[in-house]
Amino acid sequence: MKIAKFTPLWALRLEFRKRRMAETENEPVEHSQQVPCDGVAKEFLLNDFEYRRNFILDRIRYTETEMQAAILATGALWSWTFVNPASPFFDLVICLPATVCSLFALPWLVHYRRIKAAVEYIKEIERALHRWGLPWNLGWETYLKSYKRDVSYRGTTTIFWVVIIALNLLGAIYTHTRHVVPEAKTQLQTQGQH
Repeated sequence: MKIAKFTPLWALRLEFRKRRMAETENEPVEHSQQVPCDGVAKEFLLNDFEYRRNFILDRIRYTETEMQAAILATGALWSWTFVNPASPFFDLVICLPATVCSLFALPWLVHYRRIKAAVEYIKEIERALHRWGLPWNLGWETYLKSYKRDVSYRGTTTIFWVVIIALNLLGAIYTHTRHVVPEAKTQLQTQGQH
């Protein structure tokens, strides 16, 4: 008995989207395919384009602010641990920098998804403008798609968050072993003397 292979709905949507994008992306629009545009529609699309572009820039600025705040917060926590190594809260505080960085990184994921959605919409606006006579190689998202980017927003921010969280985790482990191991040795020595 043969069981039919089930294809999930998300896979079908992804395949449909890939086919649609392959058909329409980066294709020069011939003059016979151009659609006349009235001034109101064109003005609406240009205003919407500008709004989305500013939205993306605001999200990037917000992420950069969160990066700076994460560095300042972890610096403050680490400086406290170096000044107060005998505190009863020492073991708790050395875990906080990695936790704080993780909490600062969570909104970045939301911002990235919103930016990605805005970028897809800008591509649609550029396609409409191409149908109205804009040369096919113009438009920022079209330009980025046609040329390989060396470093992307997603790549650089991912590297930043992974590195800062990893460094804080390694710092916590190192500090914990430097703080706990000498204490344990002195306790063993004092117990051995009694």
